[in-house]
Amino acid sequence: MRAYVWTDKALTRHAGRFVWLSLDMEKAKNAPARKQIGISAFPTLYVLDPTDGHVALRWLGGAAAIAGAAGAVLAWRRRGAGQDP
Repeated sequence: MRAYVWTDKALTRHAGRFVWLSLDMEKAKNAPARKQIGISAFPTLYVLDPTDGHVALRWLGGAAAIAGAAGAVLAWRRRGAGQDP
């Protein structure tokens, strides 16, 4: 993910609009986050609504599929969800 997805130009041009977080869900210390979000597959991109933390968008798939999720994330933002405070 770090090498191919987060560096993809489709995402990096929007880097200042989002807070990106990458967690290694195979590590025991991240088990609480895995349980809270309900992660069932790897890799998965989640967009959490900043107002209450619920999962607003979930995108399953490999690097190419997740890189394509940038458009879905931006569409979610355009609908008025997750507005910056």
